[in-house]
Amino acid sequence: MPITIFSGLPGSGKSKRLIELVNEARSLDRPTVTIVSADASWIMGYKPYALGGKLASREPGGVSCPIDHFVSTRELEGVLAQIQPGTLIAVEEAQMFGSGATRLWVAASELGADLILVSPSPEQLTGLSETEYSEKYFSMPCDLCHSMDAVTAVVQPDNDQLMSLCAQCFNAESDKAKDRTIQLLLEELPHPGQQALYQPVELSECSDWPVSRPDSQARADIVAGILREFQLLDGGMKQHQTYLDIGCSTGFFCNSFQQAGMYAKGVDAVENNIMIAKLLDSFVRRAQRPNKKFVTYAVADAYEYLRDTPGEQFDVTSAFSVIQWVMTQRPLREAIECFDRMFEKTKKICVVEMGYSTQDNYAELLPITVDREWVYDLMLERGGFADVRVIDAAQSGTMRDLFIGVKPAIAEAAGRGG
Repeated sequence: MPITIFSGLPGSGKSKRLIELVNEARSLDRPTVTIVSADASWIMGYKPYALGGKLASREPGGVSCPIDHFVSTRELEGVLAQIQPGTLIAVEEAQMFGSGATRLWVAASELGADLILVSPSPEQLTGLSETEYSEKYFSMPCDLCHSMDAVTAVVQPDNDQLMSLCAQCFNAESDKAKDRTIQLLLEELPHPGQQALYQPVELSECSDWPVSRPDSQARADIVAGILREFQLLDGGMKQHQTYLDIGCSTGFFCNSFQQAGMYAKGVDAVENNIMIAKLLDSFVRRAQRPNKKFVTYAVADAYEYLRDTPGEQFDVTSAFSVIQWVMTQRPLREAIECFDRMFEKTKKICVVEMGYSTQDNYAELLPITVDREWVYDLMLERGGFADVRVIDAAQSGTMRDLFIGVKPAIAEAAGRGG
């Protein structure tokens, strides 16, 4: 039976048309199911699915319909196994499912179901390449000039609203965003007023600015190597892998792992950092990666974010040299709570980097002695890890040791050969 793909920019009317077709089918008593991925409901714009249980068009008072199945990629097979021939299967934001969903959709089609897939990913389209399908592209005018068709979308960093732009308006907005980013970088800590960076950024104007953490790429490469060891990268997973960076600064690591196929979220207490990360994500970084989804960024204190989001879990988490600062600003017990809550959020791999008491005058700031043994023992005793690896800074070319906690489930899977 037919597979139909709805493609087009956000806000172009894909969801509205899907809902109209679902409601029309139900008015005729046709068996119909609506399906939405629960793999990463924290991603910007997807929380309403989890909270409201409805698909709804963007326009106030617009059409809506219930979500029948809000499920992970792993749970999708069980849902589709119950579908009867002739059923209309409506999948909103199909890209949110992993690539493993493609074979399930094809199998359902071959058994007599009709499918409408809204915005499948490039990997999913590759999986459908040997299957006949039709595509409907939804065009829309540029939100700025209103005269040309929009060709891309950006997140407006001041309000997190999506804006669809034609090529000419995107180029003009990119120039403004670049200028604003450079100004914000000049205001950024720890070098306000100087042409200096904490993390690398992808702007040619900043290519000769000194970087406080020149080992950023080395750290990303080390973590990526470990994730590949456990088969968590390279887009080969049937289910999306998710990544959280606590203290993300201007988003270097979020972009690195989103580039590698993960869905990333970054949290930082410094509003300027998050503003820079959003500007870079919309106007520089997103166009360079296969995964065209935006990174999700939030301004939040590390302790408060971890305290207030107990339901969010991620396959991979990291805290690069941030929790020692919590120790200097809050009671020690709250810093330990940060570790505990971060470990609880971690489903597979946790990466920790800490400033030691012997480094950068931390001895005067930290309430206890923090060294390699202290971090290792804390992760081993409190993290629920099957293994804690220590990546020695002197041998790896990084400025500080990295600690990699491996949860039992992923360790056991690796032991069975993946």
